[in-house]
Amino acid sequence: MSLTIVDLQACADATAEYLRKITTHPKAVRVPSVRITTACRGFARSTYLTIPSWALARTEDYAIYYVVHEVTHYFTGPGHGLAFKHLEQNALAQWDLFPVYSRVYPRTLKNGAGDVVYHKTNENIRP
Repeated sequence: MSLTIVDLQACADATAEYLRKITTHPKAVRVPSVRITTACRGFARSTYLTIPSWALARTEDYAIYYVVHEVTHYFTGPGHGLAFKHLEQNALAQWDLFPVYSRVYPRTLKNGAGDVVYHKTNENIRP
């Protein structure tokens, strides 16, 4: 079963609620709406988050990762520094997801039991 826009918004809302509790960022007042796009990458804007459709074609866990990634950008702004990764990892743990990074993005996502729930291969590299 693939995730719907309602599921993705619920993921964004829950992630933002969690990040509100562990940060004091002033933008944390409202949750932006989730939009699905045909663009090659997602964005975190002041009023909406975009999730590319190719990310939804992967596993449900990867789609959740992508929403969490963009919500984290909403709280931290652009860039993938240590503060960003720390917040992202804490938020992903709330979804029982643990990334193994390849530079900025995860090459593998594991669940709490250590099972691989997503692994990047040449076949699933974004367009």
